[in-house]
Amino acid sequence: MDEKTITSKGVDNQTPTAFSQGKIDWSPIMDQFFVELMVDQLRKGNKIDRTFRRQTWVHMTESFNKRFGCRCGKVVLRNRFSVLRRHYCSINVLLRKEGFSWDKTQHKVVADDQAWQKCIRV
Repeated sequence: MDEKTITSKGVDNQTPTAFSQGKIDWSPIMDQFFVELMVDQLRKGNKIDRTFRRQTWVHMTESFNKRFGCRCGKVVLRNRFSVLRRHYCSINVLLRKEGFSWDKTQHKVVADDQAWQKCIRV
């Protein structure tokens, strides 16, 4: 039986080594779906301190696997949650610096060359 792998275009029937080790090549669509799952669970009150309830991870894993046709465990989603949290923290650090702002159209941090050079020097 073929293992299914995830690509940015959906399910692919090839079996790369990375998937066999429980790694996923995350696409923006997958991130968006995962964030929506987390926001939904947050609104339902299923987040405790900095993480979600155990049963919430099970639910999110099942929903994610069903949507993308994969068999990843909750550890994969927990790891992605940690990565996204680190990205969020890094973006907030930049946005607190003078000259940096969020471009709502491009969905990214923007600044002029002088602000970037000052940040890089630090």
